[in-house]
Amino acid sequence: MSDSFIEGDIVKLKSGGPEMHVLDIKRVGPKEFIYCFWFKTPFEKVPYYAPPETLFLVSKSVITPTQKLFRAVTKKDDVAKSHQEGKLWFRSHQWFQNKEGEDNTEGDGCYKVQGRNAACNDVLVKCGFPIFFMSFSETVEGARSFDRGSDSHTLLEVQNPIKLRDEVIKKLPNSKYIKVRWHKMEYGKIYEVPNDLGPGENFNRKYYQKPEKYRIESEWRLEIEFIYNSRKISKTQRHRWGKDIGNLFEISSEK
Repeated sequence: MSDSFIEGDIVKLKSGGPEMHVLDIKRVGPKEFIYCFWFKTPFEKVPYYAPPETLFLVSKSVITPTQKLFRAVTKKDDVAKSHQEGKLWFRSHQWFQNKEGEDNTEGDGCYKVQGRNAACNDVLVKCGFPIFFMSFSETVEGARSFDRGSDSHTLLEVQNPIKLRDEVIKKLPNSKYIKVRWHKMEYGKIYEVPNDLGPGENFNRKYYQKPEKYRIESEWRLEIEFIYNSRKISKTQRHRWGKDIGNLFEISSEK
């Protein structure tokens, strides 16, 4: 199999054309092909197969199929079993804010504009599209640090983060109007930028940055973003896959 590309990479044809997302590596007889897609419009994906030698890498995937990710779940109500059976719950930012009484899970989205004396500009921004997520950690300690006790929870390990993302994409109706992606949280950073940030960049600073004290979490989020929606969506999204997704979660042997 190709050593040059993995699922999630962004590539382009050497002959020109749009950026494409790598979905899989396929083999037809002795030949290998990279299965990609590109966006014809913001909502329409176009599949494309290309030999690896015709492509060049634009950016590496933020996550790999072998990335270790852990999730600590309560031992009550067979929650671990539900994960293994493909019954997953995604929550909104507002759900967590309501549960905790304040927005204390996210950072201030601080940034410094070059040439200004102010050390930090606070970002005040609301989510433009409904986003729901599940949280995971790169470490056992991080998974157990999400206000959970180590003795009262079962530790699950994701077998392949890319496959888990792809199964979520397959499950959702009208997937061309939905983005599903992994996002790695950042901690304690103040970014120096040439000018004030736009709404999208503001959103990244607000919702993907946490104070330094949360660094132990080493958090990754699997997100569902509804980029086009004309109806009210509840604060929780429940999705059921069944046995076809069950082998993506296993009880971890890590201590």
